[in-house]
Amino acid sequence: MATVNDGYPATWGHSPNGGLFGANSHTQTSGVNVLDTQSGGASPRATPHMLTLTGAFLLTCMITGCSGSPSRNILGSYFPSWMVCSLVGLVAALAARVALKASGLLSELPAPLVVLLSIGCAMTFALWLLWLA
Repeated sequence: MATVNDGYPATWGHSPNGGLFGANSHTQTSGVNVLDTQSGGASPRATPHMLTLTGAFLLTCMITGCSGSPSRNILGSYFPSWMVCSLVGLVAALAARVALKASGLLSELPAPLVVLLSIGCAMTFALWLLWLA
């Protein structure tokens, strides 16, 4: 078999285009249009360099919140401040339930769980803003 200058047999008539992603702009390969990546077309795959940069950027974004968490020293143990605020909100919701039950308004509420949950969340967020802001 005679060979052309690129090392492929001359009986094939032409040298290959470089596989699926090296095909020309509007080449039909098994009935599928293929993009031309060698002439500056859009690449269907991410390069390893792009993946490394994206991973580094996401890691940097995640560790920016680790600069310091507000904590409270309670009996020699450090507790996160959000936990203290949520416990105060839970106690406020329980106190609101007791007050609503004693006044008879608890049975009149259409969704008591939602009302008590909103009271607890409101107290938690208010305490967070007043105490730690």
